[in-house]
Amino acid sequence: LQEGEIPPPRLLTQSTPQDERLITGVWWNPKSPGLLFAVSDRVQTWRELRHVSVDSLTDGVADSALVLREESPAWVEPPTEPGWLADGSLVWRSELPTGRTRLYRISPNRQSVEPLTPVDFDVRKFKVSAESDFLVLTGDSERGTEGQQVYRVDLDRPAGAPASAIAMSRLTSEPGWHSPSF
Repeated sequence: LQEGEIPPPRLLTQSTPQDERLITGVWWNPKSPGLLFAVSDRVQTWRELRHVSVDSLTDGVADSALVLREESPAWVEPPTEPGWLADGSLVWRSELPTGRTRLYRISPNRQSVEPLTPVDFDVRKFKVSAESDFLVLTGDSERGTEGQQVYRVDLDRPAGAPASAIAMSRLTSEPGWHSPSF
């Protein structure tokens, strides 16, 4: 594709009466050519995050590659926009498998998914820094009952380091509900 060119419409996924599907999010990757989309079943008990290369958009059929599949016997929340890191990694917000809304880093080759926030923490919003070396996020460990704080998460943790090595620091000190604009 040439810069500014809009590709013709392509079918990303097929929905049938026997296998009803919903596309619940579509995002262009600003760090590399291609797009991501999220698709789930009609009752939203599973969600797949899929990648489509630019080449497949111009060849007539939009073939997609599975990045991540999440399943729940009850409900999978609609996705939020992912974050993009300079190394090609993806920051994904999900409530699975713990029930707490956490951030995860998905490696560029999609071979590893590692947590970026503690298991007892709920993330509401996040923003990747321009240099991709930290995140700023809002959230709490009390499930929103006492307030919401602003935190910084450093991303320079070595790959494969244990979740206990998460470097998260609180930026707000006053109690209450902090809602910065990202």
